Amino acid sequence: MLQLFGSLREYLALIADFSAIEAPITSDEGLRAYLTWLLRAATVFGMPEQYVALAQKAVNDQEAFALLLAAVQFVHAHVPKGETFASAATPSQEELVFASQLSVFVSETQRAFSPV
Repeated sequence: MLQLFGSLREYLALIADFSAIEAPITSDEGLRAYLTWLLRAATVFGMPEQYVALAQKAVNDQEAFALLLAAVQFVHAHVPKGETFASAATPSQEELVFASQLSVFVSETQRAFSPV
């Protein structure tokens, strides 16, 4: 029973921490706050520590973080306000090229940070 209350306390703390993030996700501070929260949530929900550590390593890498921030800013700028991804217009050629380059970046990052 005490373990249940401990878990409930962690879940409530996650909700409180999430709602306390004030910086927009498109800012350096905001993206770091959301990623830190996400990594903490992954730990609370039982994601294996090796994967959390791998993701933390990618977040701590300045070049990888700068690319991720640029991707978040690009997506934010190109999704019309009030629309969801499902209702957004057909992507432009520029957006398709970016998505292709992003997938290459993600696969290369996974390869670079994967345990040997």
